[in-house]
Amino acid sequence: MNKLIVTLFSTAVIVAGAYTACWFKESADIKNDIEQNIAAFNEKQKTSNLHYESVVVSGFPLAINIEFTKPVISFNVADLIKTFPNKSVQTTTKPDAWVVEFKTDSLTLSSNILANNFVIQYAQQNEVNSIVNNQLQNSFLINYQNPYSCNLSVANQDGMPWNIGKSFADAKSFLTTLRSFNCLGENGVIKDAKTATVFHSTEKTSIVINSKPVGNVNQKLGLIVDIKNSKSSPEFDKVINNFVKLFYTQIGNLEPAPEINSSVYGSMSILADLGYTGPINGADFNKPETDIYVDINALNMKNDIMDSTTVFHFATSPQATKRESNIVMHSTSTVNEKYDQILAKNIANQIDGFMKAQSSDPTSELMKKNIALLGKSEEIAAVIAPKFHEFGTTTADIDLNVTSENIAGNPIKNAILSLKSFDWLATPYGFNFYGTGVVPEGKAPIGTLVLGFKNGDNLISDLGAYLARVETLWVKAQPHTPYINAPLIEGTKKFLHDLSDKNAKDISISFVATEKGLTISGKQVMEVIGLFGTDIAPFLPQPAATKQ
Repeated sequence: MNKLIVTLFSTAVIVAGAYTACWFKESADIKNDIEQNIAAFNEKQKTSNLHYESVVVSGFPLAINIEFTKPVISFNVADLIKTFPNKSVQTTTKPDAWVVEFKTDSLTLSSNILANNFVIQYAQQNEVNSIVNNQLQNSFLINYQNPYSCNLSVANQDGMPWNIGKSFADAKSFLTTLRSFNCLGENGVIKDAKTATVFHSTEKTSIVINSKPVGNVNQKLGLIVDIKNSKSSPEFDKVINNFVKLFYTQIGNLEPAPEINSSVYGSMSILADLGYTGPINGADFNKPETDIYVDINALNMKNDIMDSTTVFHFATSPQATKRESNIVMHSTSTVNEKYDQILAKNIANQIDGFMKAQSSDPTSELMKKNIALLGKSEEIAAVIAPKFHEFGTTTADIDLNVTSENIAGNPIKNAILSLKSFDWLATPYGFNFYGTGVVPEGKAPIGTLVLGFKNGDNLISDLGAYLARVETLWVKAQPHTPYINAPLIEGTKKFLHDLSDKNAKDISISFVATEKGLTISGKQVMEVIGLFGTDIAPFLPQPAATKQ
């Protein structure tokens, strides 16, 4: 018995000693690899680099933690842009030397023994500096309630301890072995380092990515972004806009940079829950056996000027010799008057940007001359910007099913379409489509489509009033008698009522296509043309009489 105990104890000591030696060797190798890779990166990049005071290894016995003390990560924006695909530089003017620098007290990289779970964590207080032409332009302090951390899980395919490199060999290896990635920051605050002015605050920022293989071809991917109570100050907008202008000079863009005013949205919360199940290799997309699912389980945005939600689902899968595809969407939106004011301002800014942009294109120059005749950009925007807040709560719905031959490269061969709904409804009015149809190969489509209105007369009146308002701008550029007038609007209402199915509560128009031809609400096409000639044509602008 004593001999057995001694044997077991000796074996345990040997195993523990071997494991300890292995741990220290692996941790030393990982540390050396990281230091060598950083040194090689710094040598290669020249103007973008990572520096630190020291590297400390800990975590024995079940983890390896690599902690960088006071790391400083800096990159030259121009060097970064050179790595962009399809980059284009439109000017030979040398841009300002712009360097962005990130400082933190500590940065820790951790791995468990199986090398399938990693943690990246940096300190609660961090600093970001923007340096232009060797001069400090902006300096920010970024603080979090707790150290900001990200967790990464991968599939260690061979199960060997500390085999870290396998999942990071290349992009394809990473995508196929990725299982989850999540980052969480709570009560984040961005301050001016000099004045301590609060530029931006966020109660919560969370990013979650999930991935797992499904069968031999498909991958199931999920992304959830959750941002709660994010607020920006006008001072922060100024800083961001300055960064955007700097970026434009770096890429040689001659157009004026867009203006960003995130502070006007007040407290903003965003939830995006996205999913995809399908192939990740391009060659697998057109195979007859491929099935694909795209899901927007939630795309919600709420702030001081709007509240919107969207759900969307797309699915396509083989069913014996057929392929069935479905699209379902539902969204709601409510905006207030401030939203419309901001929309008008953004339109005015877009017009100003177009007018100031340098161009040698004759068409663009002609458009600028015509726009100049319309008035100031604010005046133009006030006319063409719709008043969305007057719609109240709006909803949009789509429910479409398509069944077709399961043939690669021809997704609608002999397709059967069923449109259960295509609706847009607001508080004052709305419209909806529904119907069924067939697309025979080599023949014209046949089927039925019904267009219905809610308070159709009010919709036509408001649409006519909007078009008449927009036409006042056109008259300034090209003087003419206005085309949109009260008789034309009333004639359009009468035409739609004359065309409407007689038993409908509101305007409802059915289109029926058969092999014999098209009928509209039971009327032949020539009858419809006759109604148009009676109800609408008399109020359309008449061509000028030819002089004899």
